[in-house]
Amino acid sequence: MKFSYKSSVGALTKTGLLIVFAKAGKKPTLPGGVKLPSPAIASFTGKAREARFTDAVAGPAKRVLIMGLGEGKTDADVARRVAAIAVKQ
Repeated sequence: MKFSYKSSVGALTKTGLLIVFAKAGKKPTLPGGVKLPSPAIASFTGKAREARFTDAVAGPAKRVLIMGLGEGKTDADVARRVAAIAVKQ
């Protein structure tokens, strides 16, 4: 399995799975062109380790996994734990 990291600012190449991280109470920032069903975003709270897996409606990503980072400061330990959960999903 090949993993790559890209900033959400630039254009996204075609991919089977896009993983997006979001803080509690904030809407996930999606790369340009990626659209998700509104119920998937509306029901996402961003609590720590929360995962929402959905098919993309439009854009270069077939599926999107949104991972919650929780409230407060996101340190290396929190990022590592959430990334590990995302890989297992």
